[in-house]
Amino acid sequence: MNDMSFNDRELHAQDAINEFVQYSCAFIIPGVNQQRAYEVGSGVIIRTRENHFVILTAQHVAKDARREEHRLGYFNCSNPLSNFVSGIWLCPNDIDVALLVVNDDFTSPLDKLAIIPESVPTSELDIQEQDSLVLNGYPYDISSESRARSEHRFKVMSYWCKLSDKNIDEKGRYQVDWKDAQAWRSKGDFDLPKPIGMSGGPLWRFRKPPLNSIWSPIKIGRIVGIQSAWERETLFIEPVHKWGAWFHECIQTIDETVV
Repeated sequence: MNDMSFNDRELHAQDAINEFVQYSCAFIIPGVNQQRAYEVGSGVIIRTRENHFVILTAQHVAKDARREEHRLGYFNCSNPLSNFVSGIWLCPNDIDVALLVVNDDFTSPLDKLAIIPESVPTSELDIQEQDSLVLNGYPYDISSESRARSEHRFKVMSYWCKLSDKNIDEKGRYQVDWKDAQAWRSKGDFDLPKPIGMSGGPLWRFRKPPLNSIWSPIKIGRIVGIQSAWERETLFIEPVHKWGAWFHECIQTIDETVV
């Protein structure tokens, strides 16, 4: 007999979702090993069907990796992977989405963190009122630096959110309010940090499964957008229907050409 209350089930589900999205979220920092990090971008770790790894991120985060070395960090890592980029794919038509191909020599730490390509749909997904939306990324404002140990620690943030009342802007991007938030399982409100560093982070949609069904976050979660920009109290997110088909074409090409 299962005596777990509905509220307990909800809390366990939220914990499972938080763990899932945080594990797969990565941070990207320019510069060589031990160089101070003055900026950061976010992304999500994806394993291709042929066991290559890519980072889905924003184009404005990825394109600089053509000119200078970048490092890849992940949940609770102590040493980011240096010079990890072996290829760059930029989405066409000024859509702020890109893929960074991870050097196969550096993929072992990512094995248990990556999601599968099926978490990214090829077309638009509807978003309903009862859906849970979670935006992930690494805001620079909540990072910390230890000059004595030459360390810069980045913390992943999960923002459970809703689309703004005006949910689409003139460029066809989702809009999400970025004002204040409620502390996790607390009644206290707090000001959100500046979202600098969240660019490239995924917006997840989780739809509740049928009651008493067997579920997991990977089964009910889909990436519906990539965080692109912010202005005042609004985030702008590139919706998946603009780039999902391109993403899957890239994944197939990578698997066919990367040995």
